[in-house]
This record gives sequence, C-alpha cells and structure tokens, in this order.
Amino acid sequence: MTSGVGTSTLDLWGLEASNPLALLAAVGTLRTLSEAWPEQKVRLAWNLRGSQWRPSLHTELSSSQGEVAEALHTLLSSGYDIPDKLRSDSLEKEWNNLKATPCQFAAEATKVAETSSHNDRSHVDFFAAIGSDSLPEGANMEATRFRLISGQGHQNFIPAVRNLVEWTEPNHITEALFQKWQYDDDGKNANMRWDPNDDRRHALRATDPSSESITTVRGANRLAIAGLRCFPTAPQQSARLATTGFTRKRGERATFSWPVWEPPITLETMMSLLSHPEVSSENPNRAVLEPIGVVEVYRSKLVSVGQYQNFTRGRPYLT
Repeated sequence: MTSGVGTSTLDLWGLEASNPLALLAAVGTLRTLSEAWPEQKVRLAWNLRGSQWRPSLHTELSSSQGEVAEALHTLLSSGYDIPDKLRSDSLEKEWNNLKATPCQFAAEATKVAETSSHNDRSHVDFFAAIGSDSLPEGANMEATRFRLISGQGHQNFIPAVRNLVEWTEPNHITEALFQKWQYDDDGKNANMRWDPNDDRRHALRATDPSSESITTVRGANRLAIAGLRCFPTAPQQSARLATTGFTRKRGERATFSWPVWEPPITLETMMSLLSHPEVSSENPNRAVLEPIGVVEVYRSKLVSVGQYQNFTRGRPYLT
C-alpha cells in the first residue's frame, strides 16, 4: 500500500484483466466499496504489472487489506444487492434459472422499482441486469448473457447466488483480491462459470474432467455478482436481449468486451466506460479511447461445450 496527499492506494494482486471473472470482481469491488464508504471518493485504476494489467483501489483515507475485505463482506454477506424475492428459500422454481414468465418478471421488477430511490438503486439495478419482460406473455423472460448456468449438472443460477451470499467469508474476499488464486474452494452450487478455467473440455485436460472435483475462487464469484449490476440489459430491435458489453454477428459466437483504464476513476465514470460503444465496436480505435483513459480492450468469446457455456480468456484488441 502506498499513500499520497489525501489518497491511499491498494493493489489488488489477485485480479488480472484478461479473466472475465476477475474483471467482474474488480467492477463489483468498486461498486460495493463505493456504497460501503459513501463518504470517501473510492476509485479504481489498472496498472501494468509485468505482462498483466492488474487493478488498484484508491481511497481518500488509508485502508488496509483487512479493512477493505471486512467492509466488502459486511455488505455482501447481507445480500443487500440481491432483491428479497430472489433470496427467499420459497422462491418459485422457475426463477432458479431466470425462466420466469414475462408477467412474473414485470410484477417483481415493478415492486422493486416502486421502493427504489436515487440513493438506493441496488435491487432495481439487479433486475435490470438479469433480464427483461420484453418477450410476449407465454414465453420465458429473456435473461442476461451472463447466465451461463441454467440447470445443467444441477447447477442453478439463483441458488448459486444465494449460496455465495450465505457462505462467503472475509478470508474468501481477501484471497480473491490480494492473493494468487489457488482454486481451493468447493465449486458445487457456488460457481457462476465466468472463469475461463471452468472450461472442462476433455481435449484441454490430462484426465477425464467428469471425475474431477469442481473448485473455484468463492470470493471472486461473490464480488462478480455484485458487479453484475453494472451490466444492465435492454431490449433491442432484433429478437435477442442486449447485455452491456456483448455483441454477436450472425453465425458467430457471442463476444464480451471490456475496457482497461489507467487513471483512477469513480463508479459513475466506470459505468460510462463499460457501456462506451467504441469498446464493443468491431475494431476499437485507440485514438478514440486513449483520450478518455482507456489503454486496452479485452475480448472474450462464449463457447458451448455440450450443454455448458464458458468464457474464453480475454485477448487484447485495441489497435
């Protein structure tokens, strides 16, 4: 940790920009800490460390790793970012994998919107991130592109979210942010499949992956869920729901693009960069993005392996 006049910097050594899960965790860290410490101007930057871009937190008061982890855990363990309806053990099974009807989705989203305010958008932003009621009644709601688990292998989206809320401890947050990832947490019902290491194709393994235990980085998954609120969905003219950061050409796999920026920026500025049209353009232009602080754009593809989906590791695309 280094400190300057009125600022403190804390490197998040566990996160690297080429991993979609780490990117979501970094976004979730900035959003959650900004909400936990509203009196501080919390900012996030990326720094080139060797061959990898890794993030750093910037706060107005000196903060230790333990203080950051505890502040994050206090909010995340309360499930403050997850609407009460979705945290209920009696939730209707069609919600488990975001397959409620448009009418069901609209009814719950309306209730949340009516109780939200300018200073408390957590629940309404979560609904905006997970899907839409834009399809006609009778079909399932349209779900976010980040829904990579939907019942396959007994892995369910909302139950996994609830498990991560309940069972993530401060040490999991510390390990995710400040240590090299060891993948020693049980991944059963606590893994959102946003890490390229979740790709378990036979051709990529020395042994049969079906015989291997599923392990994960629990804290990274919980932080990533908090970051999901920064990637809202929206109906578009075509039949598919648009998710922030995702594009898809006809006949090709969906692609997720995200920026890496060098100056320390606030949550509001980060939100504008994540949705900047140049980031998701076919050939991101450095001359357009560098003046607003973006130094790289990473791009990952969604690949299907049987009934499963996975992200590939992100590749730099800025020309």
